[in-house]
Amino acid sequence: AVPRLLDMGIEPYLLASTMRSVAAQRLPRRICRHCIEAYPAEKEVIKDIMREFSDVPNFDIVSYINQVIAAKKSKGEDGASVMKEATTGPDGMPQFHLYRGKGCDRCGGSGYSGRVGIFEVLDINEKISKMVMEQATSGELEKEAKKNGMLTMIEDGYLKSLEGITTIEEVMRVSRE
Repeated sequence: AVPRLLDMGIEPYLLASTMRSVAAQRLPRRICRHCIEAYPAEKEVIKDIMREFSDVPNFDIVSYINQVIAAKKSKGEDGASVMKEATTGPDGMPQFHLYRGKGCDRCGGSGYSGRVGIFEVLDINEKISKMVMEQATSGELEKEAKKNGMLTMIEDGYLKSLEGITTIEEVMRVSRE
């Protein structure tokens, strides 16, 4: 959003002094809770997810998935009984399941019902504000924002797919637009 606003002719000092945060969202389809099924994630998908979260400090995908499953089961949420715990394989790589809808009468055979938001929120702090004034690139802004804990839209989507809310395919479809 910042480079686009600058391209539109808005002065950097105006952006730096008025912006507090910038949010982006996409709405992938939600997996139907009546026909959700688990399937083992392919090695390439696991590697892609691990690569995406490699710069998130202290993120352990196996612990994350198992905590989500435990929380869903304790709350008795729909679809929690379908969820499978993650493990670490003999090669040290995580092994986990992803989720999809088989298709049923309730979802019209699509495997989806409704939508869910995936988000990216850039909090404008002093450092980011200064970078806007200096007309830093979007890559530089993202790098700094991630240091401050920002999750990218893809990361938020991947988390929602690991939680059985949407599919990897949906995340990729809407986040690449």
